[in-house]
Amino acid sequence: MPTSSFYSAALSSLRYVEHRSPTGRRFGEDADARWRAFRGHLTTADRIDLLLRDADVEFPGAFGPRTTFALRAVAEDEPFGADWAKLSDPDAEALWRKLVRDGAPPADLGGAIGAIGRAWGG
Repeated sequence: MPTSSFYSAALSSLRYVEHRSPTGRRFGEDADARWRAFRGHLTTADRIDLLLRDADVEFPGAFGPRTTFALRAVAEDEPFGADWAKLSDPDAEALWRKLVRDGAPPADLGGAIGAIGRAWGG
């Protein structure tokens, strides 16, 4: 499904960016502690969307499906748009576990590109 492929590719890319220039803002123990304090009734799917929204502000057009899927009638500063269907909660949990909890971030650009290709079935 393109939605899960998009999320897998985007999170792999973001993990590579964070690995190269760690901020502690998106991944790691500090980010997890901030999320636990902030989360309330939000889900892992919400966390992933917030991470990608934040990254899309820092790197315009790089982390939003607006660009990937050429979504029409979506403002340039809105990465998702009103019609975007986010990941289901079980799919978001599985993706977060696979990419973030259980896997290492791509160590170099080749690894990042390979992760993106695998996410899209290549």
